[in-house]
Amino acid sequence: MGKPNVPHKTVFTRQTKREAKTYVATIYKGLAFLHPAMRDCSDIVYAGVESCGMALQFASTRLKNHDSIVVAAVRNCGSALQFASPRLQNKKGLVFLACALNANAFQYASPRLKASRQFVFKMVCQFGEALQYAAPALQNDEAIVLAAIRTGVVCHAAPCYSPLKFASETYRNNKELVEIAVKLEGLAIVYADKMLHLDQHLIKLAVAQNGHVLELLDNVWKHNLDIVVTAVKQNPWAFDFASTELQLNPAVIAARDC
Repeated sequence: MGKPNVPHKTVFTRQTKREAKTYVATIYKGLAFLHPAMRDCSDIVYAGVESCGMALQFASTRLKNHDSIVVAAVRNCGSALQFASPRLQNKKGLVFLACALNANAFQYASPRLKASRQFVFKMVCQFGEALQYAAPALQNDEAIVLAAIRTGVVCHAAPCYSPLKFASETYRNNKELVEIAVKLEGLAIVYADKMLHLDQHLIKLAVAQNGHVLELLDNVWKHNLDIVVTAVKQNPWAFDFASTELQLNPAVIAARDC
């Protein structure tokens, strides 16, 4: 279907609107190809964003501030929040809806919401990765960091990571908090302060939870019999990351084959 003709900048026939609605509902980001007057028509824009939320970027400024149109866009694609008006980026319900589809949409929330302790706490309890977009002061808030960590590892996209990655340096250097994190997901040790990478207790907790973490550790731990056996017991595939010497060790072989 070709682009519908626009007989006049502000006046449409029923047939023209019907054609335009069909066009934007079937052509990916079809709104981009329409006359600006059509991109300011709520019926047409609604049909477009309901089909492709990211098409909101082509709507008129007026319609980017239209509640039902923006909600329709965000329901289709959480990242469409980035094209909403500042007023709507400040609406808690809309931001939460967007993040339920894509937690990274929190980056498009208003500065006020990203600095709201109450709202950020609610967000990280559901979506730990939202911590990366919180105001710096809240990345240094123990309760918020702990809530984010307790949501567990994030694997929406490769590579997986722990919310500990986005905590302030203070908490990445906090042994008690890091211990909580690695008990939940061994991968968290990667984001702890480098000094804590020398702590055998934390390293053992990490590989006991996720043996595959051995691959990411410093070589010194790949030569440590206790750490390697613990990792291989948790995940036999960790055997491949042990030092050549320990791959010949009877205890390591037994852990792999048990």
